[in-house]
Amino acid sequence: MRRIKTRLFTLLLCGLLVLGAAGCAAKVLNAQEAAAEMFLKDFMEQLQSIEDSMDDVASYYATDEFLYKTIDSYRTAVKAYGGLTKYEPESVTQTGSDEYSTVYMVHGKATFGETELDASSSVTVRKSAENYETGDVEYGVADATPIVFEKEKTLGEKMGNAGLNTLLGMLVVFAMLVLISFIISLFDLIHKAEEKRAMKQVSALTGAETLAHAKGNEPPAPVQTEADSEDTALAAVIAAAIAAYEGSNDPSGIIVRSIRRVSSNNNWKRG
Repeated sequence: MRRIKTRLFTLLLCGLLVLGAAGCAAKVLNAQEAAAEMFLKDFMEQLQSIEDSMDDVASYYATDEFLYKTIDSYRTAVKAYGGLTKYEPESVTQTGSDEYSTVYMVHGKATFGETELDASSSVTVRKSAENYETGDVEYGVADATPIVFEKEKTLGEKMGNAGLNTLLGMLVVFAMLVLISFIISLFDLIHKAEEKRAMKQVSALTGAETLAHAKGNEPPAPVQTEADSEDTALAAVIAAAIAAYEGSNDPSGIIVRSIRRVSSNNNWKRG
């Protein structure tokens, strides 16, 4: 019985310790959230106080990205809807953390004229001071993205934008499919053109071979041999000699019918 009581007491004590640790963690987290939320709220009040000299402030802080873009968004909202009349914090959501800092997305509602706009910024919170005697920790903002003022869209507008994006995506995909089909059809046309060109080349070669074969059936042209060339030259010389002998300068009238060689041995026998 004592053992059971001891175990129950131990479990109860462990449970209280876990709850206490969770409570401490919750206090730290709440302090960080409060620092992030307070930063956005205080900055909105500062923007409201310098609304009349907004142009001068924007030109002065032109090199500061956070201030310049925030003021530019603020001026756009004022021109479109009127001056800022109210700001109310809405939510703080942790989006990241490391050993030294925690990042929160801070949302609020800013009323310009009669139009309510969403004001959001990503705020990085770090520990700025700690009291080791009391255990109290103070947090400060180390960095923040420019505050953006946008009109919150209704469900119908969100659905319309989603449908428009879907339709646009489908049109892009359909256009790409049409383009791919067109390119593939061009490949087919190119292939057919190459086939026609090859057929023309084959037809031209076949026609050339047929013409050569037809020319081959004709009687061959007489081929002049080397002996015939010598006889022709000798006949021209003889005709020129006879013309000179007869005292004529034109050997064209003399025709040599044949040339017959006479053996020199017969002359010696006759002599």
